Amino acid sequence: MVNHTENEAAAIGSRRCAGRTKRGLAPWAFATVFAAACGVQEHENTTANNAPVYAEPPPSSTGSGSGSDLGSSGSSGNPSNGSSTGSSSSSSSGGALSSDASASVPPAEGGAPHADAGPPLSGITVDINGTMVPKEKVIAFIHLGHSNMAGRAGGPTSSRPYFFTDVDPHAWLYRGGFKPALEPFTAGDELNNGPSYGGEQTPLAGPGTALVKQAATMAPGYYFVSLGYGKESSYCAEYLPGHLYYESMILNAKALVGKVTFGAIVIMLGITERHGTAQDITGYPQCINQLVTDIRNDVNTPNLPLLLTDFEMLSTDVTPNSAFGQAIIPQIHMVPSVVTNSALVPTDNMTPGTGTIVMLPPPNHHFDLEGHRVWTQRALTIMKQKGWFPWGS
Repeated sequence: MVNHTENEAAAIGSRRCAGRTKRGLAPWAFATVFAAACGVQEHENTTANNAPVYAEPPPSSTGSGSGSDLGSSGSSGNPSNGSSTGSSSSSSSGGALSSDASASVPPAEGGAPHADAGPPLSGITVDINGTMVPKEKVIAFIHLGHSNMAGRAGGPTSSRPYFFTDVDPHAWLYRGGFKPALEPFTAGDELNNGPSYGGEQTPLAGPGTALVKQAATMAPGYYFVSLGYGKESSYCAEYLPGHLYYESMILNAKALVGKVTFGAIVIMLGITERHGTAQDITGYPQCINQLVTDIRNDVNTPNLPLLLTDFEMLSTDVTPNSAFGQAIIPQIHMVPSVVTNSALVPTDNMTPGTGTIVMLPPPNHHFDLEGHRVWTQRALTIMKQKGWFPWGS
């Protein structure tokens, strides 16, 4: 049995009853939690106006946060640029979450790339903090997943400034407008303001900030944008179109179609398939393939790379040797043979020179702050090795 906070367990139960009542539960599902929660009819909102609500990080000094900071729209024939003539608008929302401190935003740095820095420029530009940046130099990562993506990391204390207050002028998030990439705003859910485990500092962080900050370090002069969405205990089928989370997850990416270059899809799922049915486990590779195909189609980038987390091999609550672990791990490892342009991001510490992933204190299956930094660096390194990270030197 996996330990959850009271709020998390209740949220899981009410969501499953509202959105998945026609599906059977796997043997390891939380039957008692579901039974207690099924008397409450709560439905997850998936529209723009009903997306999870929380406070935003400080806006850019010139951006309105209404989507007006986008430059002229248009399309390019190169699918790797994520170009299209279609776009939608969205609005920022405010509310429950708070950051460690308000961060001042330094002026963005930018300008036209050198003549040999990439493909011919389309002429489409994006206004980021008052600087008009060519879309070819604005690289967006779509990242989504379960609670590890939303973020349950509060420490170590020495790492908190990097995630919560230190602003990188080339690392941004987009939620109806461009804001500095800081936690818990990249993909946080309603549980980021309270400690999931005793002794944690709050708010809590996920990997989004580390992903775009480290990408910016690898490619000076480029701008990297987080398009994140995380939800506790969510599993693959819940992210498919027509289900609980797809529309909320894809909303901001659709708003940037034709305006930026899409860099990758980064997914943290797998360990949470235990919250679904036996079919969700055995059909995991096919579900990921469908989800990735739908995202690629919606952002008009058919070859957009997928970086998918492996099973959390250092987990101390849902362990790799458990019955569930033994059932899902072969399905996770099958994904690269099913999904084109995809790779698994390791979660163990078996490969020298790739850093050390650190988990939260047991029993747990979540990364701490340094664990997120190491995991995202591994993802970016894989992209570089496979030729999926053509930006920078």
